[in-house]
Amino acid sequence: MLQFDVPETEVLIREDVSDAPPIVYGFGIKPKGSESRLRISYGSQRQDIAADRARESSSQVVNRIIVDDKGHSVGEDDWGYQNSENRWRRARFQGWVTADYGLVNEQEAKLFDRVISSACLSSD
Repeated sequence: MLQFDVPETEVLIREDVSDAPPIVYGFGIKPKGSESRLRISYGSQRQDIAADRARESSSQVVNRIIVDDKGHSVGEDDWGYQNSENRWRRARFQGWVTADYGLVNEQEAKLFDRVISSACLSSD
């Protein structure tokens, strides 16, 4: 199972499970005092039309491959800017794990990026 380090003193965490197929289990992570959210989901992924529109209207889009410590591909990471103030990111890891956020400010993006960058495989 993929794990993430989350700074619990800076955010609120909500666990959730979809109520209709495809079943998706995950977490919503919100900075305290904000409505922005990083979603980490485990399971089959649904199309996110609002996120896709933000990506289409971005002024810069970057796609890169995520590799493990041995250089093997373990996923794909897309991120970009809609303008100089709004950022988005979607990291998809093998095993049907996705971590993503839509249009957030730079400060929130840095917090969410820290969580995404902490991804590691559980030793269990």
